[in-house]
Formats: sequence, structure tokens, C-alpha cells
Amino acid sequence: MPALSAQALVSFVLLDLAIILAVARSVGTLCTRIGQPRVVGEILAGVLLGPTLLGPMLWPGFAAPALLHCMIQPGVIQPGLVQPGTQPVTPISPTTCLFPVPARAVLGQLGQLGLLLFSFLTAVELDRAVLRNRTLGIALVGPGSVLLPIAIGIPLAPVLATRVFKPESASTLGFTLFVGVMLAATALPVMVRILQERGLSRSALGYTGIAASAVATMGLFVAASVASSINGAAGTAGASRALAAALGYLGLMLLVVRPLLAKIAARPTRAPAGGVGLLVWVLVLLLASGLAAQLAGLTVIVGGFMAGLVLPVQTAVHCALEQRLGELTRSVLLPIFLAPPGCRPI
Repeated sequence: MPALSAQALVSFVLLDLAIILAVARSVGTLCTRIGQPRVVGEILAGVLLGPTLLGPMLWPGFAAPALLHCMIQPGVIQPGLVQPGTQPVTPISPTTCLFPVPARAVLGQLGQLGLLLFSFLTAVELDRAVLRNRTLGIALVGPGSVLLPIAIGIPLAPVLATRVFKPESASTLGFTLFVGVMLAATALPVMVRILQERGLSRSALGYTGIAASAVATMGLFVAASVASSINGAAGTAGASRALAAALGYLGLMLLVVRPLLAKIAARPTRAPAGGVGLLVWVLVLLLASGLAAQLAGLTVIVGGFMAGLVLPVQTAVHCALEQRLGELTRSVLLPIFLAPPGCRPI
């Protein structure tokens, strides 16, 4: 596939951003008018913008219009999905479609930044006093929502261990763990957005649900990282390293970074609590936490949430963060994260 020039890539990214935000806002508004959360519309927008809805998986013998993607020619069935004898498809030019692969890569990175900020603001808004009173509930619901599906995956995995789902190189233990991870998959950003739209995110029930979901998300990615290591060349030794990296990151944030930030916050300072300089340092903390979590195999969701969780409780700082980042993250960056997956070919 011919490479896009830098100027063309910037043009496509700007065009795609405008299309995604306009469609996500429009479909989201329609969903709110029929009593559905806006976030459902934002996810649906990605499906409407991509070839999934009209792709060959749903309609054999028919391919979506070429302008929706860059991998399937008009009228050609995607190989490997229908008709074993189908000839390989030559990718079309990236300038004849709305969402070329290089532009989707840039949009994906912007979406990850939005996900990092959103999970950070979610943790910042949690009332720590309420969480302390509901520790038992969080401790039961969070791990239970991961351990129970993994336990269910133990008898289910042998049923799914066919050539369709299980590669020959995959170990039985790793595949079983992957089945449990898939059953336990959760969407923390989507749940938080729904709670926010329903006015429940600042209730005791909302705080408990968000915290438990965050714990479940951490456990989910730890299990996925371990399963990936078991199936890889490193085997159980790699799984041990993956588990140690995840636990090391969490321990560093809770046992080192959190007390250090509390001591720094206790010092008298002349700088205003909502000053630009302080906000920049908070963003540095957020980016560093996201990077560390990504390297530990826990993704930016956990990195953002942990950065918000270890931040000392300072009402002025929290208000400044919400005012400067909240609406931009919820209305612009998060829809960019939600929509692009639907724009990819199936």
C-alpha cells in the first residue's frame, strides 16, 4: 500500500476527527432522546462509520463501499471469511478511503490519551471517605468479578479448545486463562459514563461500583498479561515476571508515590492550588504513571486510575482539573477512543 505523505496524513487525521466527533455527537444525541446513554451512541457511531455493519460477516457476497476502509476492494469478499477459494485481495490506495491505516493509528493514540485522562479524572472524583466505609464491598465485588469468570472458564475452555479458537502452539493453561479473561472483560469507561449521565457517579453506590470495576480491571489485565506470557516463549518464567511487574507497579504507586505526594502536599507553598505550574506537574505524574502501567502490561486505564487515586485530596486542585480537562476529555477525547474500533475492517 502506498505510504501517505506527512501533509496528506495530517489532512486525513483532521478530516477523520471532524467526521468522528460530528457523527458521535449526532448519534449520541439521538440515543439520549430515546432514553439511552450518550456513550451507546458514541460506540454505535464507530460501527456506522466503518465496514462492519455492511461487511461480509453479516452479508456474504457483499462488501462495504471502499471509501469506508482501505483493505477490501468493492465487490470482493474478504479472504478467509467466506469461500475458501477466494483470491488474495490487493489493498486499495489509502487516498481513496476516509480512514486510511496511518490515520487510524494516529486516532488510536489520541484515543489512548483520552482514556488515560478519563480514568484519571474518574479516580480524582472518588470520595475517599465513602470508599473507606465500603472497603469490604469493593474487596468482594472487584476480585470476585474476575475470579468467578476465570473459574467458569476452567470447564468451558476444553469445549472451546478446537482449531477454530485454540492455536496449536497455545498451552492449555494459557488458553484456559484467556477464556476466563474474555468472560471477565469489562468496560470501566463505558460504565462510568453511564453512571455520570444518570447522575449516579457521585453516589455511594456509584463510588462502590466504580472502585470495584477498577479493581476488576486491574485483575483482568494482570490475568491477561500472565496468560500471554504463558503462551509465549518465556512460559511460566515469563508469567512470573509479568505478575511481578504488575504487582511492583501497584506497590510503587501505593507505597512510595502516594506517601511522597502526601508529604509534598503538606508543605506550605505560595503557588495557588489551581495554578498552571501545579497542573503541569500533575499531568507529568499522570503520563509517567500511564507509561509505567503500559510497560507493566496493565494499559493506560490502570495507569490513569492509579495516578488519580494516589493524588492527595485537595479540593482546589480537583476542581481545577475538572474545569480544565473534564469536558474536553468526556466530549472530545473519549469519543475518539470509542469510535475508531468500528471503523476497522472486520
